[in-house]
Amino acid sequence: MRSGRITVQIERACLCLLIAAALIICPGCGFSKLKKDISFVKGNFCLIKGDVEPHTDTVKPVLVALWRDNDPKRTVVRYWLMQGRGGFQFIVSAPGEYRMMAFEDENGDMEPDPRETFGVYPQNGPLKVTPGQTVTGVRIIMGGTARENMPAVTVKTLGMGLADTFPGLKVSLDEVTTLDDPRFSRENADMGQWEPSRFVREVGGGVFFLEPYDPDRLPVLFVHGANGSPRDWRYILEHIDRKRIQPWVAYYASGMPLDMASKFFYRSLTELQLKYGFKRICIVAHSMGGLLSKGFINELANRNSPVLVPVYATISTPWGGHEVAEMGTKDAPAVVPSWWDVIPGSPYIEKLWQTPLSRNTRYYMLFGFSGKESLMMNRNNDGVVTIASELDLTAQKAASGIRGFNEDHNSILKSKEVVDYLNSLYRSL
Repeated sequence: MRSGRITVQIERACLCLLIAAALIICPGCGFSKLKKDISFVKGNFCLIKGDVEPHTDTVKPVLVALWRDNDPKRTVVRYWLMQGRGGFQFIVSAPGEYRMMAFEDENGDMEPDPRETFGVYPQNGPLKVTPGQTVTGVRIIMGGTARENMPAVTVKTLGMGLADTFPGLKVSLDEVTTLDDPRFSRENADMGQWEPSRFVREVGGGVFFLEPYDPDRLPVLFVHGANGSPRDWRYILEHIDRKRIQPWVAYYASGMPLDMASKFFYRSLTELQLKYGFKRICIVAHSMGGLLSKGFINELANRNSPVLVPVYATISTPWGGHEVAEMGTKDAPAVVPSWWDVIPGSPYIEKLWQTPLSRNTRYYMLFGFSGKESLMMNRNNDGVVTIASELDLTAQKAASGIRGFNEDHNSILKSKEVVDYLNSLYRSL
C-alpha cells in the first residue's frame, strides 16, 4: 500500500513539474491560453438545456427554434433538429432575452405550418439569461392547436443549424476538401485542445468529404482523438479500399466537453441524412474519439434515428479513462473541459455503455501494446493509454472482435495490418 501511494505522489509531482515547465517555457500558450479561453466563455455566454415533449410518440423530425425577444421578425438565431422527443441545448450570447418554439416539421421545410403541432416557451414573458449561467429545466410541451398563437419565425436553411452549437461557430457540412487543408494543421489542432472556444470561432469543425458524395459507396466516418485532426488518418485513408467505401472525416475542438461534441455530431449526421438519404454509415475512431463516437451513436439510438451503424471500430480508446487526466483536473492551473469526461469513472464514461449497441451493429476493438512503463505510467500501455483502459471489460463484452497490434498509440495509425483488418470488416457489407 505504501509503495502504491509513493508511486501516485511521484506521478503527481512529475505532472506538476510538466505544468510548471510549460508555463515557464511558453507562458503565452497552454494553460495560460486555456484560462483566457474559459474566462471568455464564462463572461459572454449562457447554456440553455431543455427537453421537448411531443403530443405523441412520434419519430418525425422535430425542430426547436430560438429567437431574440426584441426581434420583431423573429429571426431564428439557434435551432435544434431531432427525431421525436428528446433533449436540446443552446449556447447563447448573454445577457439576453429569448423565446423558443418546438414544432413537428412533418413536411421537412423547416418552417412551422398551420397543420403542424407546436409548443412555445416561456408561456409568459421572455427567458432572461446572464453570462456564465446554465439554465436547466426548460420543457417545451407540444400540442398547440390555436393557430393564431403559433409564432411566425424565419428559420435558416438546412445545414446552418449546427452553427448554434456555439455562437460564431464555423460549420462545414459535406464540404469537399483534402487532408492538406490548412484548417487541419498542427497549430489548429493544438488550438482545439487548449482554446476550444477560439477554435470553433476561428477554425470551425464538422464533417468533411474527401470527394463528392457517392450513393453507391458506403460512408465511413473517421473520428480523431485528443489534440488531433483529420491528418492523423492520412496513412489509413491512403490505403483503405476506396472502391467500396467513401471516407468522411470529423473535425472538432478536442478540448470541448464530449457531451457537447457528441450532440454536435449527432446533429451533423441527422442533417446529412436528411440531405442525402443514406441509411448506413460505419465509424472508425481513434483514442478519445472512441469515447466521443460512442456518445453520438447513443444519440442516434435514443432519438430513433433512421441511420444504422453496421460496423463500429475503435483504435486505442481509453474506455476505462485516463489517470493522468484525473491528476490534471486536480493539479493543473486550468482544466481542459474534455479532461473531466476522460477521468476514470466520470459521469460521461459511466453512461456510455448504459445504451447498448444495436443488434445490427458489430463492434471491433483494436488496441496497441508496445508502450513502455514510465514514472507517469507504471502499467502495461501503448505509450499513452494503459492496456487495462483499452481493454475495459464493459467495452470488451460488447465487442464482436478484439485485435491487438504491436504498435504504440500513434504508430497504430500507420500500420498496414490495421488497414488490412479494417478493409476486411467492410467486404461483407
